Amino acid sequence: MSDSSIKDLINSIPKGTKNKSGNNDFINDENYIDASEEIIKDALKNGFDVIHMENGDIITTGTKVIITQYHWDSEKKKMVKVMSKAKE
Repeated sequence: MSDSSIKDLINSIPKGTKNKSGNNDFINDENYIDASEEIIKDALKNGFDVIHMENGDIITTGTKVIITQYHWDSEKKKMVKVMSKAKE
């Protein structure tokens, strides 16, 4: 991904809102801290990148890995998709 496409992506994200006084006082709000901490921990645990914006918005980006296994079936003379257990 090029730098310009990353900038375009960030610029296309709707801007969050500051509180009525125009300050970012939410950063000291215990409820905000707890909620944002949970989102950030979960995203990092799943291997996502996290951007914590100045206005308090949190952006997570990641890629879902899909694993498909195929096995040669010598009787059918073809590759057969092997069903695997769902990720827990």
